[in-house]
Amino acid sequence: MGGGEDCHMEADVSFDEAIAALGPLPHMVIGELYGDQVLVRGVGGRECRASRLDDPANRRLVHGWRDQPGMMGLRWPLLLAEQQKWLTDGSLDWLWPAAEKESLPIAMMGGLFLAKFREIAERHPHLKMIVDHCGLNRHGQDADAFIHLDELVALARLPNVAVKATGAPHYSTEAYPFRNIQDGLHRIFDAFGPKRFFWGTDITRMPCSYRQCVTFFTEELSWLKGRDLEDVMGRGLCEWIGWNYKFSSM
Repeated sequence: MGGGEDCHMEADVSFDEAIAALGPLPHMVIGELYGDQVLVRGVGGRECRASRLDDPANRRLVHGWRDQPGMMGLRWPLLLAEQQKWLTDGSLDWLWPAAEKESLPIAMMGGLFLAKFREIAERHPHLKMIVDHCGLNRHGQDADAFIHLDELVALARLPNVAVKATGAPHYSTEAYPFRNIQDGLHRIFDAFGPKRFFWGTDITRMPCSYRQCVTFFTEELSWLKGRDLEDVMGRGLCEWIGWNYKFSSM
């Protein structure tokens, strides 16, 4: 599936292969916006349903969302310029209070619109919001990836905002272990802390293997150890979204 320009490179990764690769790590089940549809994807049932976003009748789907098995939140990438207009033209004004009322966390590619992301988070302090893909400059690498870093870390002052550190290797042109982005990631981690900084991959866009996406965090970041590492690698996310996931020892 694709949500717009520069989404994912072509890769021969099947659904079952991706799930098998995740192993014991928790897999978040979400509703996700692509184009003008809300897609429901489930790991266990391999389920996919679509409902048009622009149909007002489908707004009722938010009510009771978490009553569905595995439904823990919503993700709205809003990659395209025409989709980002919905943030300012009133099209999504209904969503934020509705999700806040339902205790539904929302993840977005907030790095593309940090000012608007902050505005929404400030207006709805009980709405948990997650900035996807480290919140960095999606179209930059190396130093260019971090051009909005000050604005991003300033969001850490809002207790209802977290960062999903997906896709980190993509931001480096260096080979594994991507040393030239480690300091920038450390600054994000220091700002948000281990309870609001969540590991992830976005594997079909990565310049490395799935295992290296994991070991980049578990073995190569000298500042990420012990309980902090456990929180970043899954515990923190589960606590943040209210998922009572049963962990084995790492």
